[in-house]
Amino acid sequence: MGFLVALRFLTTLPVPWVKDIQPKHRGSSLAYFPLVGLILGMILVICSFILTLLLPSSELVNIFLLAILIALTGALHLDGFIDTCDGTMAAQPPEERLRIMSDTRVGAFGIVGVVILIMIKYLSLNTSIIEILKLPTLLLMPVLGRWAMVYSMYAFPSARKEEGLGLEFKKHAHLPGFIVATLITLVIVVLVGLVQGDIFTWIILMSIVWIVTAAVSFFFKSRLGGLTGDNYGAVCELAEVTFLVFILIYFKLKLLIS
Repeated sequence: MGFLVALRFLTTLPVPWVKDIQPKHRGSSLAYFPLVGLILGMILVICSFILTLLLPSSELVNIFLLAILIALTGALHLDGFIDTCDGTMAAQPPEERLRIMSDTRVGAFGIVGVVILIMIKYLSLNTSIIEILKLPTLLLMPVLGRWAMVYSMYAFPSARKEEGLGLEFKKHAHLPGFIVATLITLVIVVLVGLVQGDIFTWIILMSIVWIVTAAVSFFFKSRLGGLTGDNYGAVCELAEVTFLVFILIYFKLKLLIS
């Protein structure tokens, strides 16, 4: 049940047989967030194969891959990232920042932030390094993004006291669920490393994603007094970007050293 609830919440994939979701079901779903990320990654890998056969350039393929990922998630995390940019960057007290994040209107910080985010993702995917590592990158990026969400839900307090979806997940984010999510993520990363013949590299990249996620979550907490549902979406997006950027940094440094 937990996996199906996670699949329904995190994606636009049809899960018609999941009805009458209770708070306890959302709590149990957290452990399966990385598995949902794996499904998204597998869809991206399949789409990459098909689009590469049909389209004349890798640039077009990458645009479509980003669009497919946004469509598969219903822009859920992007929406949270936009609201987070508007709220956390405002020169206001925490209460006012939370109000701004609840506003349905999009501000300048949100527009600029999402444009930069998508540009970084697109340009990263178009580099020669990631082109060589395209399949493991597409597979792991969604996995690590959703694992980062589970960590931020578990490790940091909620900024809101009133009931809401973010607070509902936070109330049920406990250590056992985080451990299971981490083990699932670690197994996926190790298996990818075995196929690539370099487990150490992917473990390092997973560790970097965790460090950046912790730093970003501390920043949100300092600005808002805790984290919200929007912040969890922003954490997912920033974890994915971190993974892409540090692949480039890591392999460039490795090339320079060698």
